[in-house]
Amino acid sequence: MHRSSQTHRLAWRRAASPGSALRCAVRAAAVLLALILTGSVHATEAAAQWRFETMPFLWAAGQDGTIDFEEFHADLDIGFGDLIGEVDGALMLPVVGRNGRWGLRFEIVYVDISDQDADVSDTVIESVDYQANHRIMELAPSYSVFKVGPASVDVVAGGRYTRVENIFTFGGDSIMEMSLELQDRWIEPLIGIQAGGAVKRWTFAAHGDIGGFGVGADFTWQAFGYVGYTFSPRLTIRGGYRHFDTEFEDRDDDFIFDVTMSGLMIGASFRF
Repeated sequence: MHRSSQTHRLAWRRAASPGSALRCAVRAAAVLLALILTGSVHATEAAAQWRFETMPFLWAAGQDGTIDFEEFHADLDIGFGDLIGEVDGALMLPVVGRNGRWGLRFEIVYVDISDQDADVSDTVIESVDYQANHRIMELAPSYSVFKVGPASVDVVAGGRYTRVENIFTFGGDSIMEMSLELQDRWIEPLIGIQAGGAVKRWTFAAHGDIGGFGVGADFTWQAFGYVGYTFSPRLTIRGGYRHFDTEFEDRDDDFIFDVTMSGLMIGASFRF
């Protein structure tokens, strides 16, 4: 018996393309840095005060929630054990800059999940293979409203670009193998607060933000925190936990993405 494959793609939303989103992010960063530097007496001296660090993390990003498209409904429940079995998860690539009370955070997150099971609302379908490829890009300036020594509390405001791609492959004795590919993308604003500090060689940080507000996503929120141990002035090993919740609905295409990602993360920071 020959098996056929059927794929359906959602129409793109009327959102900026990845290229235009990246250009907007770069322009926003350039404008922010220009404003900061022009506020100093000597722009070159101000630029020299900036300190940056990159903090790559591995994130065991399990997924829990629902995905809907027209009459199709899928429940996700992917835990830590499922991720380890398939070597799935996420890679976080943040770069953080600091100049006095001003800060700037730019982050790219890659989420890849493959060969996982999902529950769908169909009694004919016997097996469902789920794959996910998500890309998140965030740009968030910050300002310290409280700063004493290494301890600080910052307010954060910025934007986030998200692209989700979800592929469901269906199988069963009485049906042909089929696949359904659901994808969408959007840009949303965000506001938040973050805090950090250090005690001798130990460092700690916490961050929380909310976004969407009906612009791009309906509503998003995330929170993460970590502790680290400094081995040298340029190297710190960190570990923590991150939770990310997304509520998105594309009413034109009848697509709903209501999914949380959460799990442990571990990484290192390199200063330059």
